[in-house]
Amino acid sequence: VEEAPAEEKPEEAPGEEAPAEDKPEETPVEEKQKAPIPVIVPVADGDVVQVRYRTSFMSRLIQSDAAIQGYYSAVKNALLSYKGVKARTSWNFESFNKGRIQCAKLNVKGSAFQVYLGLEPKEYNANKYHFVDVSDKPKLDKVPMLLKVKSERSLKYVLELIEEMMNKFKQVSDEKMSDLKRSSESKH
Repeated sequence: VEEAPAEEKPEEAPGEEAPAEDKPEETPVEEKQKAPIPVIVPVADGDVVQVRYRTSFMSRLIQSDAAIQGYYSAVKNALLSYKGVKARTSWNFESFNKGRIQCAKLNVKGSAFQVYLGLEPKEYNANKYHFVDVSDKPKLDKVPMLLKVKSERSLKYVLELIEEMMNKFKQVSDEKMSDLKRSSESKH
């Protein structure tokens, strides 16, 4: 009876360790904040009710990454730097109005910071600004241009568009003021 030759293991150089097969490799894992998992609650008669938590705008902002918080701060400061612009925080958005004209809305969804601007999307290059036209939604018809801020470049584009939007609003308000002055002068 012949035995099969036993496989020889190569000798290891001193200072080198053999890879441990039974030790799992430990890698640091960043905890990503995920949407809350729906809770299933049993009710009488074997029925179940699925409970899902809604989070407010401020809650989503606080739980977001530091980068998103920085983008939010830059956009909010840019909007509030203009005279007559006021902020209002609701459950879903933060809105910015200049008088009765809605200028912008800010929102946080997942890992994206969303900016809705009161500009006409058809007038701008979609290839440069990468916006979405949301004018078909009645809730967003006054701020039809949606931009997602995920990088410094997209933040720069949003700040450019905010400046352009505020210049347009200023021109409109200046025209109204000149019309009011003419009408009041003609009455005297």
